[in-house]
Amino acid sequence: MGISGRFKLGALGAVLMSSAAAAQQPVAAPSPVRPATVNLRLSPDLGDALPEVRAALLGLPSLRIAEPSDYEITTKKDFPLTLIAVDAQQPKSDWANDFKADPVRPAPRKVELGNLDLNDFSGRLRLLIDRRDRANQLQAFGFARAIVSHAELDTCIDAATGSEPQLICRPRPAPLGPKGEPQVQLLDGRDSMVASVRNRSREPLYFALLAVNPASGISRISFDGADRGPLAPGASAGTQTLYSFSQSSGFVQLLTITSSQPIDTAAIEQLPFDDPDWDKCLGEASGCSRASVTIPADWAISLTEYFYMAPTRLGIGGGYDVTEGMAPWMVEIYSTVPFKPDEIAADALLPDSDKDKKHLAQRSQRERDHRCGGTLIGPRLVLTAAHCVASAPFAGADYAKVLSDRRVRVGTKRLGRGGSTLAIDGVAVPASYTAGKQDDDIALLLLRSDRDTSRYDEAGARLGEKPIAAGTNVTAFGWGYTGTVAPGADPLFNIADELQRNPDQLQYGQLAVLNWNACKRRLKAKLGTGMVCLVAPGADRGATPDKNVFSCRGDSGGPLVRKVGDVEELIGVTSWSLGCGYKDIPSVYTDVTKYRRWIAAAMQQIRPGQALRVDEKAAPSRQEGRRQSTQ
Repeated sequence: MGISGRFKLGALGAVLMSSAAAAQQPVAAPSPVRPATVNLRLSPDLGDALPEVRAALLGLPSLRIAEPSDYEITTKKDFPLTLIAVDAQQPKSDWANDFKADPVRPAPRKVELGNLDLNDFSGRLRLLIDRRDRANQLQAFGFARAIVSHAELDTCIDAATGSEPQLICRPRPAPLGPKGEPQVQLLDGRDSMVASVRNRSREPLYFALLAVNPASGISRISFDGADRGPLAPGASAGTQTLYSFSQSSGFVQLLTITSSQPIDTAAIEQLPFDDPDWDKCLGEASGCSRASVTIPADWAISLTEYFYMAPTRLGIGGGYDVTEGMAPWMVEIYSTVPFKPDEIAADALLPDSDKDKKHLAQRSQRERDHRCGGTLIGPRLVLTAAHCVASAPFAGADYAKVLSDRRVRVGTKRLGRGGSTLAIDGVAVPASYTAGKQDDDIALLLLRSDRDTSRYDEAGARLGEKPIAAGTNVTAFGWGYTGTVAPGADPLFNIADELQRNPDQLQYGQLAVLNWNACKRRLKAKLGTGMVCLVAPGADRGATPDKNVFSCRGDSGGPLVRKVGDVEELIGVTSWSLGCGYKDIPSVYTDVTKYRRWIAAAMQQIRPGQALRVDEKAAPSRQEGRRQSTQ
């Protein structure tokens, strides 16, 4: 159900009032809104970044570091390099469920400002202050000076999917929850949505509909000119596509203005964070300043608010969703440095035929952050693939940057959310590992708890000891792509030329160990003795498997386990493949049983704050052929 009546303007905090008393107030001349200060709280979690944040705020006349604060500037949980602003004015009773959290729980509104490592937060931070300043000006003036009843114009969202329309209009009055709070309507989004308005009054009304979003500002929604003239009594008008949230959940907030006169909203509309005009905020103190807001006295304003819940994507290729209790030692390795908006925009401009195109705009933030899997083998130790932590962008002199630019999530089955996260405090790879090649593709990570680390199960997987015999049935785990890819083809697309997506839920699949010589024949390439080949059960004997199971990009570093009695032990690390599950070509894993001595040496030598190359003289033989990794 939408909310009407009195509430806060999203993260901007402007109070909107709708009442019969307001409608009966005498008409007053337009008045400029008096400036108001914006109060900030700078969190101690900023640490060494505090001087940078303070420098970004210099020259903003409306800003105060004071209480009560409008926003707290801090860093994002599980992403210590991402700067955010938390709405400090939003009462807990107004907190909405954070559907990215696991379990889902109420949380205050937040705005992401940028990344401390990329140093791209300054303009967004200054823009945030400008937005709040203008919202405070609007609040000081008051939207209650209206002469038109809000009930005379309905605002609706049509989230129709197929033959099942889902028309949701702002109710009168707003339905209340068990504690008397207004309820936010959940939109179960499976398709795009449109907005519509209907004039219920006996007089023609001018109207304007604006979308309110803390990240993208306030923008007017197009009605193809229908909102530039009066809407006749009983008439309706509709937008084209309003939202297409195919990837992520979020609030949908619609600001409706009605008047007996034409409506100019230029003074209220705000540019999005990535608009080039806001770049000058970085270079001059007055770059974000704007004229004072003037609100006509005959405007009536109301807000409707919804929460869009993105659909769950369906899901190792040919695998199944893990069930409760499976793989408690599974970890995700993710990036703490996001792609910049201009990188996403530049990527979108590349032709689809360009091999460097990543299709970033079509992927969710969690998919863009995901890098690899891994296995907890001790309270603070993770085993993964070397190419996850020591190849580009961490090859050569940049090897140590993995300590700040990657982080580990443990104890969840869901991609990019839930569980607990830990910093990477140390890393070790074999001294003989060469970026871009598959020999010695194994790495050990030393973890460190910090302010974002909650309690987690420290029990690690047991390392396999006995060699892996051909025909052994094993289980692989991962969040990698699930579609078949031909050798040499772009793994972003399956053989049906469909863009691949990472599954929301951790996948597992049954595999069989392929005979050594048979693997070399199928690969038509050299095979290092530290590697083991896997195919779907049955395919190891030349039969047609009931279900094709394979690893693909995104599975790298993840575990391969076999069951010995009642105990599952780690015997492999996802390494590389020629394509993904194409015909009888196997997936290749690093054989953990042949690296036990190296793992022991790495455990002894790994140190906090260091990125090491550990030499172990009994390391398996090398092979020089370059293959496509599954990262």
